Amino acid sequence: ALVESLSERISREKPEHVAAPLMKLHGYNVSTNAQGENDNDGSASNNALSSSGNNTTISSTLERCDRLKRQAQVLDSVANRVESTLVRGLDRMSLATGKLERVLKTSQVLKMIMRLRFEAKKVMGSGLDFDALETNPLPSTSAYVDLRDLTRAAASVSVMEELLNHEDLKGQGIEIVEQMRPEAERVARAVRKAAAGILAEQHNSSSNTLVSATKLGATLQVYYHLGELPDAAWNAVCLGLEKAEAAHEEFLNASAIKTLVENAKSEAKKLADEEVKSSGVTDKKQKDLIHERALKKKMRESKAKAATAWATGVSGAALQVWNLHRVLSRKSDPVTREKFLDVVNAAPIPEMFDQAQALLGLGQSQKDQGPRKASIFALFWNQMCISVGRQIGKLLKHENGAIVSDVATFYPAVRSAALEMLNYIQDTMQAGSLSASTSMMDDVNSGTEASCGIMGGSAILDDAIFFGWGSDKIAKASLGGLTTETEEIGGSGFGSVSADTWTRPESNATENNSGFNGLRSTATTQTSSALSSILSSPEWYALQGSGSIGLYPMQRAFLKASKERLNAPLKKMFVENRVVDENGIDMKLLPSLPSTKDLKTLENCLHDELCIADPREGGGEFNMTTMMSENIVDLVENFCDLAKGATSGVPEEKMLHDQGTVTEELLHDMKVAAVMASLTSSLRNLPENSFVKPYRPAHTLQHEEAANMCQIALLPAIHEIESLVKNHLLNPLCRVLNQRIGKEISSMHRGMYMEGSSNDTSEGSFVQEYVAGVYDNIATNILSRLPEDYASMISSSLATFSIYCFVSNASLIRPLGESVRLKITQDLGDLELTLEQLMFKGGSSVALNQVNDGKPYAELRAVRQMLFWTGVENKKLSSEQIAKAFFREVWVKDVRPSTAFHFLLTFAPRLLSSPHHVNHMSAEEYVRLLVNLDGSVEDGESVSWMTTMKSCDAYQQRESIDGGVSEGDRRIPAILMIIGPELLRRRRQ
Repeated sequence: ALVESLSERISREKPEHVAAPLMKLHGYNVSTNAQGENDNDGSASNNALSSSGNNTTISSTLERCDRLKRQAQVLDSVANRVESTLVRGLDRMSLATGKLERVLKTSQVLKMIMRLRFEAKKVMGSGLDFDALETNPLPSTSAYVDLRDLTRAAASVSVMEELLNHEDLKGQGIEIVEQMRPEAERVARAVRKAAAGILAEQHNSSSNTLVSATKLGATLQVYYHLGELPDAAWNAVCLGLEKAEAAHEEFLNASAIKTLVENAKSEAKKLADEEVKSSGVTDKKQKDLIHERALKKKMRESKAKAATAWATGVSGAALQVWNLHRVLSRKSDPVTREKFLDVVNAAPIPEMFDQAQALLGLGQSQKDQGPRKASIFALFWNQMCISVGRQIGKLLKHENGAIVSDVATFYPAVRSAALEMLNYIQDTMQAGSLSASTSMMDDVNSGTEASCGIMGGSAILDDAIFFGWGSDKIAKASLGGLTTETEEIGGSGFGSVSADTWTRPESNATENNSGFNGLRSTATTQTSSALSSILSSPEWYALQGSGSIGLYPMQRAFLKASKERLNAPLKKMFVENRVVDENGIDMKLLPSLPSTKDLKTLENCLHDELCIADPREGGGEFNMTTMMSENIVDLVENFCDLAKGATSGVPEEKMLHDQGTVTEELLHDMKVAAVMASLTSSLRNLPENSFVKPYRPAHTLQHEEAANMCQIALLPAIHEIESLVKNHLLNPLCRVLNQRIGKEISSMHRGMYMEGSSNDTSEGSFVQEYVAGVYDNIATNILSRLPEDYASMISSSLATFSIYCFVSNASLIRPLGESVRLKITQDLGDLELTLEQLMFKGGSSVALNQVNDGKPYAELRAVRQMLFWTGVENKKLSSEQIAKAFFREVWVKDVRPSTAFHFLLTFAPRLLSSPHHVNHMSAEEYVRLLVNLDGSVEDGESVSWMTTMKSCDAYQQRESIDGGVSEGDRRIPAILMIIGPELLRRRRQ
């Protein structure tokens, strides 16, 4: 059949190879054309047969066909004989192959049995007492285990289990295999029990002592051999999570909270009674103060102790999980070199960590794409934070919120304990990483036997310093180094002890001074720089939480209670004042203002709230200062809203009487300003009085940093108060006073500076006769009734406006003769002295030359030099030359462009009108365009320049009819056109 199929295929695909020899045999010459296969249809071209002659007959053709038939019969017989021969050979080959397969299978089974016996012999000779491992309870099994023997036994058990479960040995009824199976299963159970016992040590331990890296690595190696590494690792993480949740439930439950509060109250009462009895106090008020002080102290100590116990449990579970993650990340199999962490990451995450995955952003799509990016410790920590938030939520909803107020008071202690816990965990991690790296390098350099791990595995798991199986002093310098015992080796732990520890001894020092408890008992405080890494760590963000996660529900309840305590005093302030007259008509009067006692009560309330952030006074931690200060800022905003509603709302025109005395409404608003000033002073002194002053001279850097943070956080509250006072009192009052001062100054245009108007030197100057009295009246009736800060603001505003207004009015005086210049110079000096006295009476600590960056005073001094400028006396100079000489004067940079324009107009012809005449307004109205009532002058400079150009354009139209008769310098308009743009450009720069 094979030969026949082959011949059919050749005749079908290559017919010329079959027919050509036969045709030649019968006398035909066959010439084959070149064969070219078509790639599209796959068909071959036909062979061209050429006949040797043209005399072919039918008989010859039949003869040839017979020959071909006989040849085909010969070929068919040959094919049949070949086929039969091949079939017989194939049968013999199949029979031999079957026999060989049975031999090989039997050999394989024998090899597996021999390997099984070999591994069983290795296990039984490993030196492990399997009977003791099976009979003893789980936690104590590690006492009967040698790590190297256990690792080798696990490798053998893994091979034995694989062989026993093989299809050739399982269920085949092999006697020797069935005899070994029970013993192999017993050994496997013992090995697993031993490994589970080692893992159970760290979870069942009551302290924070961790299993050494070598021991844990060997245990994980056992599970790797058994193929159960992911399950064992996640079981260990779940045990750690259960331990942390047990700490949550033990601390954050209603019965524990109630019991703690009741015990603290009873113990505080007992201590207070003993103190009263020993001191002999009989006054009831003093007794109440003693009881209150004892209760506050006892509650703080009890809450701190309970929070520390909770943090100790959580930190122990967290460090165990971190230890596991650290060993997994560094340990690898010595044979396959596969990292254990990769093996665990390749396995699915348990369902109980689904919420943590969602919180970390590990969606299903990310899990399908490859190994997850979050570590085992991150998953554990976030799930732990979710569980603590869930437990706090249940506690706050207990009995419809019956114990919310008590739970909220625990937040400072819990936050402080949580930060100290994270500080302890971070220091432990850093110490472990550093010591592990050092030991690794030592092992590499020394080349000793210790440089290799279990069965030649990871060498970096030798960590004698971190895991506490080295010398006692080294252990105390690392994990136990946070206690006072570290002084023996010259260390003080990872934290810094407060300098005033000797002034205020703690009575609640715990007996156990090791680990996290030791950190708490030594009253360790951390600076903001030392805690910056902790506060910015993802662990703290997760623990702080948001919504219903972490400590955020408790923080929200605490802040709400704090706001209620802060806003309680406001209910008695700015009470609406109503009276009923004799006719029974309800008359609404101005609201009553807070008394000094009310403000003192509010200040004490603010002080008490800030002291919660003091570890010794409130049991919190200094980083709570900003959070507490934000509550105070909210309180101040509410206070300002009440104060705004308590103002009289008097319009500006009714603030003063015609004689300059204050009205009743303005007097009320000034009292409101005094209240706000008192509150501002309290806020400025509050940080130092709360954090620094009580500890002097033993205050530390932590207290100063807390005070600085509080001061910065309270700045928005101070700005809110200043904004309220400025917008509703100071700015309107300044506008009224400046309007009155501007009116008096503008009276100088009523002939006060005319040539020959007053030549008697016995008469006073204009400022002394008309202006000084106004300032004296303001200082007596207004500034003396305002707080110094606000009086200083008003006096500074008045001084700025007065200088600008006087200079602008004086520069408009025409003609400006020699005597007028002298009078103006004298008045400028008198004005300076008068304003200096006003600033002094206003209680300002700022000198006149410092008001508004010294610009008004600089112009006041520059005008004295400007009045005696003689640049236009030389009639031969051109306008350009005079302009250049003008810019070279030293006083030009200090005067405003409008002042320079007005001064140059005094030299101009009469036909060049003054700016206020061009605008058809009085000098007072024109100056008010230049100088606003709040003292700003920038907007008026452009108005002055536009008016000056308008005046110059009008002069050019009138100049043709002048005929050169009018007096004055005709170069002034051209000079103004030259210097005007340049002065404005310099002013803008």
